[in-house]
Amino acid sequence: MAKHSSTVPSGACSKDGLYGVEGVLRDSNGLILLDFSHSIGAGSVLLAELLAVKHAVEIFVKSLWAKRFRLIVESDSKCAVEWISSPLVVDPLFCKVVEDISSFFVEGRWFIRYIRREQNVSVDILAKSGIG
Repeated sequence: MAKHSSTVPSGACSKDGLYGVEGVLRDSNGLILLDFSHSIGAGSVLLAELLAVKHAVEIFVKSLWAKRFRLIVESDSKCAVEWISSPLVVDPLFCKVVEDISSFFVEGRWFIRYIRREQNVSVDILAKSGIG
């Protein structure tokens, strides 16, 4: 039985300039439990990264896994990880989405850490296949 689930959310820009979010939720053995990918329209890469984290945490919190496991969010966006970890240094344009994410963090059932883009293999496959 897994003791935690992990998710690797990411934001990306498609060829037509629209942004999207994607992510993979795995158990502690690396088994993919769920993946997601959808367009968010116009925006920025950083907004897409933050919205991907928010979406991943929302999925986890609403799932049956939330009662049994803790969530480890792994993001290849150093800025997103820093802002979520220390919300006092957030760019004012992104305050609302970081506040929304942080409200889940207070629950103590998950944490976020930075991973290098090269380690983000599962989400990179989703991004290369197209958004949403």
